[in-house]
Amino acid sequence: MCPARAETELAAILAPMDQRGTADSLGSFVSEVDLPLFRQKWKSSTARTNEERIHCHLAIIKNRPLRLLRREDLQRLLNEKACGRSVVQRYQPSQVGLEADLRSGYG
Repeated sequence: MCPARAETELAAILAPMDQRGTADSLGSFVSEVDLPLFRQKWKSSTARTNEERIHCHLAIIKNRPLRLLRREDLQRLLNEKACGRSVVQRYQPSQVGLEADLRSGYG
């Protein structure tokens, strides 16, 4: 296959994904991209359990823009939850580079 034809076929394959738009927040990514893929693999009981768990962990940062999300932020959130601390009170925007308070705009 020549390179021009390969690029044309690749564009045809990717076109539906491009038309769906991009998820701009963590919550929309999880709901629109991630969970639909996993639901195909999971039994219904597993899907319910895992979706509840995911939504519980991500509740406070679900509206956070993906472009601002860093691995360190997610790990800090999980560490806070593991220690039993109140994440809403202790997860300060200054720690993760947010401009607005998570409690007023990201939860």
